Amino acid sequence: MTYGTGLGLAVAGLLFAGSAMAQQEPASGGSEAFEPGFFDIFAPVSALDMVQQVPGFSIDGGDSVRGFGGAAGNVLINGERPSTKGELTDVLQRIPADSVVRIDLVRGAVAGLDMRGQTRVVNVITDGSAAESQISWLVSARAHRGGRGSVSLEGSWTGRVLGGTLTLGLERRNWGERDEREERIFDAADVLVRTDFSEGQDHFWAYKPSFDFERALDGQTTLRLNGFVERDFFTFKRRENQFSPDRKGALTGITDLALEEFEWVYQLGGDLEREVSDQWSWKLITFHERTDFEFDQSFDVLAPDGTLEGRFLQDIKDKGGESILRGQMDWTPNDRHAIAFGLEAVYNFFETDRVFNEITPTGPRPANVPASPKVEEVRYEAFISDIYRVNDRLVLEPGLKYEHSTLTQSGAFEAERTLRYWKPGLTATWSVEDDRQLRLAIERKVSQLDFSDFVTEVSAVDDRVTSGNRELEPQQVWEFLGEWEQGFWDNGLITFLARYDLVDQVEDLVPVTSIDPTCTDDPATPANECVSVFDASGNLGRGTRWVVGFDYSVPLERVGLANARVDGYFRTSASEVDDPVTGEPRKFSGWTNHLWYIEFRQDFPEHQISWGFDYYNEGSESSFRLAEVTTFNRGHGDLDVYVETNRFGGVNLRVGVDNVFDFERFRERRFFSPDRAVGVLTGREERRSTEGPLFFIRAKGTF
Repeated sequence: MTYGTGLGLAVAGLLFAGSAMAQQEPASGGSEAFEPGFFDIFAPVSALDMVQQVPGFSIDGGDSVRGFGGAAGNVLINGERPSTKGELTDVLQRIPADSVVRIDLVRGAVAGLDMRGQTRVVNVITDGSAAESQISWLVSARAHRGGRGSVSLEGSWTGRVLGGTLTLGLERRNWGERDEREERIFDAADVLVRTDFSEGQDHFWAYKPSFDFERALDGQTTLRLNGFVERDFFTFKRRENQFSPDRKGALTGITDLALEEFEWVYQLGGDLEREVSDQWSWKLITFHERTDFEFDQSFDVLAPDGTLEGRFLQDIKDKGGESILRGQMDWTPNDRHAIAFGLEAVYNFFETDRVFNEITPTGPRPANVPASPKVEEVRYEAFISDIYRVNDRLVLEPGLKYEHSTLTQSGAFEAERTLRYWKPGLTATWSVEDDRQLRLAIERKVSQLDFSDFVTEVSAVDDRVTSGNRELEPQQVWEFLGEWEQGFWDNGLITFLARYDLVDQVEDLVPVTSIDPTCTDDPATPANECVSVFDASGNLGRGTRWVVGFDYSVPLERVGLANARVDGYFRTSASEVDDPVTGEPRKFSGWTNHLWYIEFRQDFPEHQISWGFDYYNEGSESSFRLAEVTTFNRGHGDLDVYVETNRFGGVNLRVGVDNVFDFERFRERRFFSPDRAVGVLTGREERRSTEGPLFFIRAKGTF
């Protein structure tokens, strides 16, 4: 499947004459409809502004699982999932609020909606047309630490073109953050031996033109197309001064880090849908994404007088992409069953050209790191599911997927593997009463492989190498989920959840051995000098994890705060897997044991002014390497506050401060020799960094 195929669909579709798309009827079952008047108090400009105010709902872009169907987000447009991946907020931002007829909050499976296993979605119903053209715009200005400023712009135009609705968008994002960082190094006796202090300055620019097009072709057939091109540019510089033993001591060394990143991202998607009869319909989906990424870095080690003592250089050029063709048939034989089945074909690839060099006092030399392959995957998936309405209160959604893929590696390593997975699932939704619902689900999920894990990464700053692993397999999870939802007051909602996962082939870091081919032919070279052991992304075997918590949306009129609401969630969790180095149980790398979020907003309609805040906090997380344990902590959490008004010509104006507490990012590294299995601590590092509060002003509107 190529770009030409997707464009061919567009050209063929435009040859037909069409009529306006019919509006959907309100979803039945455990659903709640929000009319445009509900959102008037928020003065929305786009559908995104409206969805963000739906009580008890937050946007989820979808799981990182294999296949287009499996990576479903929780937002539908006119009952259909957008033919894009990871771009839900952008799609909603480009839909004018004036074109939204209503928004349905859907809980549990509903026939006719492309929910794909999601237990809660919003369905944005639009009128399918734009009688007059409309322009939406947004300007955001920020003041960063160090006196720097940045400005981001967004704009979109929606109108009638070629018998359909066309939206053109353009984004220009800019950023210029500065951090302050102190790092303290301790020896094996936990005595401070060195203190490093630095400031890092980044600059980020991105430009992104985009389009969305929808046209009803002949009353039963609808064509949808979308795409964008994004150009990103990022630079970062840091000078670090090293003192012994603390910042009052003598300057012992200097390091300079400079890097540049360039990236092009191209995405094109579309679908063609036709209602054949009252019982049958079909849908053809195509999606393509390509990325080109360049990364250049230099890391200099200097003497206190500025004399160069060493330099490490990286030159990376990565290319990747994904192409998907998916066909789906929907059959509704009666009012109790809605059956969907079809096939999906996917092509993924990742290739890289990576050069690492060291500059030493004796001259340049190539760095001894494992080579990097090219990775390709061709995958096919067959699927079938049924939404079975047992009675007015109970709905079952059984489903089954089977995938077959061929994974090929070329370059320095030549290999080919075949992967096969059955992925059954079952969701049950019991609407006990109109405001109470129980949802139970069991599903087997297979994670998407990150092909960059097959190639080598080097961090000169942290002095470590993460090797590629050609034996990496996808992580597989049996997920057991239970949710109890209770409505209360006026639009109040609380949902308790519990999830237990049985995880096979846990993805984490494992030790791998690499042999340097340049020295094995020399009989005078000891064999052990030709062998290096690196950390690499790999599989640990079986593990378990669980999560319990709740989501809530509470209107506060009954406690004396008119037009006010508080939303949020809380999670506590645990995980366990056998460590590949020590053999002892430990938690998953990157797993935090708790997190929570609270968001408050109060509106004063008579004064056209609002205010609010949000706060996020979570526990620490750790990663485990062969001879190192790294722990991260985000301090006392992130508080953002704002004031908003619509008093000036209908323009929505917001002023606020992000990161009010200037929370501290903490990292500790503990080192062991020769590895963690022996358990001899040889030293540790403590790093603390802050970025400062971020002051901003944002204006948006339409005309």
